[in-house]
Amino acid sequence: VPDWLASSNYASVPVELPTGGDSAPLIATTTTTTTTTTLLEQAGHLRILSGKAPFGVLTDLRGLYARQRFARSTAVAGDVDGDGGDDLWIGSPGWVDGPRTDAGCIALHSGLGPRIKRIVEPIPQIGAAFGTSVAVPGSLDGGIGADVVAGAPLAQVGTLAQVGRVHAFDA
Repeated sequence: VPDWLASSNYASVPVELPTGGDSAPLIATTTTTTTTTTLLEQAGHLRILSGKAPFGVLTDLRGLYARQRFARSTAVAGDVDGDGGDDLWIGSPGWVDGPRTDAGCIALHSGLGPRIKRIVEPIPQIGAAFGTSVAVPGSLDGGIGADVVAGAPLAQVGTLAQVGRVHAFDA
């Protein structure tokens, strides 16, 4: 029975400290009369759910900082890491590359959750939103394994602003 996923790239999620060199979180705090919750606004949230009743959560992934827009796009990559389960490309168009806000990235995650690798656009730009779209079209160069294609719809090309780019990578 195939599993399925649900994502919301605009979801605000509770603060969790970033790991693996990601940027520090930008936070917002909301207070009610009984509790205070610190949230990462528009961090993004993705859940992989079992296709078998009672449809339990198999993997729960969240963005690491505000406005990351984690899981704006997703594509099944097949079993890249050899663990017997499918892996997933996940786009984060709000990912920050050094001083470049909204440069974006795509990341390959094991179906069990851990990130396998991250790809940043070859020419990262502020506001390019790389990772807004991601697809796994198969092998584009006749090699072994499926390649990955991702878009940066707001990228500047030469002197033309927001004309966009698409990149293909040998995954």
